Amino acid sequence: MLEKGIGTAKDPKQALFWCRQAAQQGIAEAQEELADRYQMGRGVAKDDKLAVHWWLKAGEQGHTVAQRNLGAMYFLGYGVPKDYVTAYMWLNLAASNRDRLAKRWRETVAKEMTRSQIAKGQQRASEWLEQRAGNRHEAEGAREMLTPAIRFP
Repeated sequence: MLEKGIGTAKDPKQALFWCRQAAQQGIAEAQEELADRYQMGRGVAKDDKLAVHWWLKAGEQGHTVAQRNLGAMYFLGYGVPKDYVTAYMWLNLAASNRDRLAKRWRETVAKEMTRSQIAKGQQRASEWLEQRAGNRHEAEGAREMLTPAIRFP
């Protein structure tokens, strides 16, 4: 609201202040927003490393857009070294939440990977889900949502 002046005077600096406060309090939506600001250079100096930092915090909480953006950053090597396995893991997690753009990114990443790398990315996504699932049944259900981008015979 402060960013765009909806219902109040427009104040981008104040908007950034409150966004940062909320992000530091662990609010995933604010962390994703702050990451986006750093990645785009909107109200702050462009900094891909800080974008990855904040997307990681949001992604670890299950924020789908943050997970998709992490996958893209690892695939492209922005703010982090290129890592197709990690990119695939994050994109697979976002895709399991029905994020269509993440599914397309995952397919693109998979084209650059070996079967072994895809399997490793799939395994890491499954392990991530298991660590966060409240029980074994929940983990099994979540794992079923993880679909490899490419089916091998």
